[in-house]
Amino acid sequence: MEMINGGTTCVVDHAHLNYGADYNASAISATVASGLRSIYGYCPTARVESWNPLVMNNNILADDVINNLEELASAAPFGDGRVTLGVAFDAWFLPKPSIISLFDKVAKLGIRTITSHSVRTPSFGASGSLPKLIDSYGLLDDRFLLSHSNNMTPEEVELCHSKGFWISSTPGTELQMAHGSPVCFDDKIGVQSKCSLGVDCHSNNSGDLMTQMRLALQSARGRSNEQFNMNDKDPRSAYKTVEEAFNLGTIQGARAVHMQDQIGSIAVGKVADLIIFDATSVAMVCAAQHDPVAAIVLHSSPADVDTVIVGGHIRKRNGRLVPVCLDDVGRSIAGKETLEWKEIARELVEGRKEIQKKIDTHDVEDARKVTVARLHIDESKIRHRVDDI
Repeated sequence: MEMINGGTTCVVDHAHLNYGADYNASAISATVASGLRSIYGYCPTARVESWNPLVMNNNILADDVINNLEELASAAPFGDGRVTLGVAFDAWFLPKPSIISLFDKVAKLGIRTITSHSVRTPSFGASGSLPKLIDSYGLLDDRFLLSHSNNMTPEEVELCHSKGFWISSTPGTELQMAHGSPVCFDDKIGVQSKCSLGVDCHSNNSGDLMTQMRLALQSARGRSNEQFNMNDKDPRSAYKTVEEAFNLGTIQGARAVHMQDQIGSIAVGKVADLIIFDATSVAMVCAAQHDPVAAIVLHSSPADVDTVIVGGHIRKRNGRLVPVCLDDVGRSIAGKETLEWKEIARELVEGRKEIQKKIDTHDVEDARKVTVARLHIDESKIRHRVDDI
């Protein structure tokens, strides 16, 4: 028995930090070879001027940065249209004229997806409002996909509905990093209809959306149940449904990047992006007979995915990733025509070792202080334990 899910396979790469034209070429080549349907989030960022001590070059919007963006836009889309171009931007501390000039360029280039981080916590961004800032510049509209958006104010909720920006809620990161409760199921603020789900940081969280569906749903149920318990009552039924969680990770994700007419569900005329689960797996076998959606949301993992098809091409078969074919850029780096996952995994492990060696030669505490200062984190608000509050 197999279950077919027409879930979105579009990944918003927030963000590909811009370290030069060669980096962009390599990153796009790898994304195309992977077979993903993806939005490549070009991200102007401060570059490292000195590693030890850590000193940053703050010329984020240098001429070559803008030139790289224009060159990418002229060449996009990539991979037979599967990989399109977006912009990831977090440098809102720059002067207003510089920001407006950049986004005038973005609009002229026809870029339709802009991502940024928006979160309000005691130590980070407690007093400011990114949606209100963007709106004050005359830029806020449905192109924006804001990550997190925890602790939204009523004014921000109103802007979300009136200006049409979307939210990518990432429960795994938000629950761990004290961002506050994920907003995607928070009925008090009412933005579920403008929410999708994201994975955020693969080095920190599981890289699959089924986990995020489960975390979003169960954390929301836990918060709801606590309200009953505090009033000496028990709930008659579970808060929110598996269908709602499933929709956040599928059709809502497609809507968030304006691709609902192409992906996010199975329908005549949409592209053939399909995920096929093995419904007889150890995890899913009985649940799938009763409620297939519940089996995916509450029981599945990537190990239960038998086949992945993107644009009609098989990318995973019989539970294993198929070899990928490289373009000219990829071949020049790998020295071969195709790569299998085991080869890529070996390179990842070796790359991690090399990164750790470099870390060991640097003053990590100095780098932490520089990072804290750059992010305007108020360390007076940080405590080691709850008992210290």
